[in-house]
Amino acid sequence: MSDTITGDPAEFTLETLTSAGSRVEIAPRTLRRYVAEGRLPGYRIGKTLRVRPQDVNELFSRSWAVA
Repeated sequence: MSDTITGDPAEFTLETLTSAGSRVEIAPRTLRRYVAEGRLPGYRIGKTLRVRPQDVNELFSRSWAVA
């Protein structure tokens, strides 16, 4: 999990694992595992784990491009 946020803060958006999972049709539990494995950067806001939509899109576009 990343400790710092880099880049332009105005362009930095986060979404919940539930929201991201619905968008890419993957279970939130799978996304949580990807964060734990280091395959997907995750950010903890209080007790909630969140991800950047761009990172989720990139992960799944690479996955499909390789297959």
